[in-house]
Amino acid sequence: MKSAHRLIILAFVLGVAAIRGALAEAADSAATAKVAPGSVNPGGVNPDSAKRASGEAGRAEATKTIGGIVVDEAGAPVGNALVSEIAASGKNRGVVAKSDAAGHFNLEVPVDAQLGHLIAKFDGGKRVGLVYWNSREQAGPPRIMMHKAREIAVAVTDASHRPVAGATVAVAARLPWGKVATRFAPIRLVDQQQTDAGGKAILHAPAWLASTCVFAVKEDAGFDYFLYRKRPGQAAEPLRLARDLQPVINLGERSERATAPFKLPADDARPVNFVLGGIHRLRVKVVDERRRPLAGIPVRLSRLERPDKGGPAELDGTDSLEATTDEKGVAVFRILPADIEPSLRCSAVFSAKAEYVFSEQVELDPAEKESYVRCIARRRAVLQVHVTYPDGRPAAGAEVSGHSRAFARDFITTWNALTDGDGMVWVMPTELDAYFTVSAQSGHFAAPLVAGIARVEAPRAPLHLVLRPATRVHGTLTLGKDRRPLANEFVYLTQRDDAYSKIPEDQRLTRRPAPEPLSIKHPGKTDGQGRFEFFAAPGRYYLDYDLSPLIASIVSNSSFMTNVSLDEGVEPFEVKDQTEVEINLHRDRPMVTPLDGRVVQAADRQKGVPAALIRAAVADPRTNTRMGIIQSGADGAYHAERGPCEMLLEAQMQDHTLAGIVRVGADDTKVDIPVGPAVTAHGRLVDRSGKPVVGQFLVYGIRFEVPKLGFVVALQQHAGTNRKGEFKLVGLSPGWKFDYYAEIHPPGTARSKLAHLGTVSPQKAEPIELHDVPLSVD
Repeated sequence: MKSAHRLIILAFVLGVAAIRGALAEAADSAATAKVAPGSVNPGGVNPDSAKRASGEAGRAEATKTIGGIVVDEAGAPVGNALVSEIAASGKNRGVVAKSDAAGHFNLEVPVDAQLGHLIAKFDGGKRVGLVYWNSREQAGPPRIMMHKAREIAVAVTDASHRPVAGATVAVAARLPWGKVATRFAPIRLVDQQQTDAGGKAILHAPAWLASTCVFAVKEDAGFDYFLYRKRPGQAAEPLRLARDLQPVINLGERSERATAPFKLPADDARPVNFVLGGIHRLRVKVVDERRRPLAGIPVRLSRLERPDKGGPAELDGTDSLEATTDEKGVAVFRILPADIEPSLRCSAVFSAKAEYVFSEQVELDPAEKESYVRCIARRRAVLQVHVTYPDGRPAAGAEVSGHSRAFARDFITTWNALTDGDGMVWVMPTELDAYFTVSAQSGHFAAPLVAGIARVEAPRAPLHLVLRPATRVHGTLTLGKDRRPLANEFVYLTQRDDAYSKIPEDQRLTRRPAPEPLSIKHPGKTDGQGRFEFFAAPGRYYLDYDLSPLIASIVSNSSFMTNVSLDEGVEPFEVKDQTEVEINLHRDRPMVTPLDGRVVQAADRQKGVPAALIRAAVADPRTNTRMGIIQSGADGAYHAERGPCEMLLEAQMQDHTLAGIVRVGADDTKVDIPVGPAVTAHGRLVDRSGKPVVGQFLVYGIRFEVPKLGFVVALQQHAGTNRKGEFKLVGLSPGWKFDYYAEIHPPGTARSKLAHLGTVSPQKAEPIELHDVPLSVD
């Protein structure tokens, strides 16, 4: 792999793309985890118990059951609560389960569902509960706690003040999404109703969530909405991701202060009055790259904005802004308000099955009552996988994993999905010819890894994988001289892919040497006795945990079972036709140790510094700090858990006025962090002709060379150039050397790279002037 590509992977490990990728990662990585004997199946879901139920369009679909419990604030069971699912796509399927007297419920969801939210309503919606569900992370059946709901009374009229009956009204909020910070959590509809004959309705929303938007829409009548302001103090929520240390750079973003006068107060209790004042009709024609009309393409509108609303409507999860193209390739929208801002985005609705995709900014003609736009869709290579058992039965709910590599841009994607009721799944959507690998597993059955080439202009026939009885790979994870079992630790069964090198050269996608192999990781978790278990098809594997490989080796000449105890640093192992393979993993040092200390003033170390943000970084990304971002207490004290590795520890105020960095040894348990006035460096980024470079994203931090892997930029921060090309590097700690880079995207590649701009080494708490900094891109 080229060093530039290594750099991007290493930067990702350290969090440079933490915000950009966090939501996508959550959706793509929610596979059912393998669990040890005696542990609870995540989320109460049993993939082997698929059954048929009535689907959205009345057709039969395969489902599985999520079993959970509804309770009140005191923990007492709540009966007769109505529970439904808000899927990862944001859609509510409308399937409802009712809790019994003991609060228990069993909700049918699609057999290929992986994650989402469960929402419970009681007493007509006056009490509501919400919980995030993820098949990988769930330690047991979901528990929904009910709270008093926020009530929003709405009234909908037309331009003549006449009530509008049958209008759809809804409220949206940011929903908690695993470990993603709330400010970046997805926006979903939490309640939706129809107006009565008087044009009125009551909406209910979880009072503890930040509502973002409330809207009303009716075809041929119009669309209206209001946005909510951010709650006071919302910006000061606990920070969990490295990139939260800097504001998100978006030069076009309007500030909350400027838009607040047009928005409703965050907890506004007044009735909301909507006016549907007519429509601007929009016809969208979708064609392929040969300008041929495409029928059956779902089209979605976004970034809809009306004057004096404080921003565009946030409408994830509603069908109101979707339409499907007819046989002439035309989709018609009859809900856009007559006074809509002329610029909006038109996209194909995302789906793994979608053969064509597009996303374009379109301009309407506000002087007319109707607009017509044409969008050109690009074809994708979509791999259809059919998974069955040896007798031909479809393997509903089987887990399909793999990756693809488009060599034209060296673009790598990974996936992890569940099959539907027919054992089908659609994976690997890419707009480029790509090499792929795919494997499948369900319960005690598995199918070996299969590799091939997928071409956009020559769609492949469905790939057929057959699940057969798998080899049980199991063992115990222990720690220390007394070999104490480690409970509830993630362990990964990892399979290396070197199949591309075996493809004949005339069938490959590039004449370049075969790239370094990628890995497919299958996650599992140890039980209370430190035991783990996987079921594997024939292939070459290794075991790892804590993101650092513990490569295991076995004696492979046994056709039945091999039983060995291994320490760190041994070789991969081969699964052939063994019934069982036992590999016991051991670590001499704990994976997590406590770290305590104080953030103190450098000039007077007796004085603590409260509310400082503390984060850690390592020079070698193959090790793991296991630390998120924490905040010092009122007296400057902090407590954290850290991995057994050498690291840098930084404390910085959120306004970047104070900062300090210290080195921490692998065995240190108490470390104080002195902070002093931080340094700001100013500069102007220019091109080769001396003109300012506008809107350029910059990365800066402490550079470490990593043998055989290139380099990493630790303790990263981010900046951006303004309209004059000016930028500021803030929060620099005196006594340390910082390198700064421009993140660029070379033509013809999907990967970005860092172009080195310079080095700044503050010695005193004084501003530094960098003057004009040239950006030279070959």
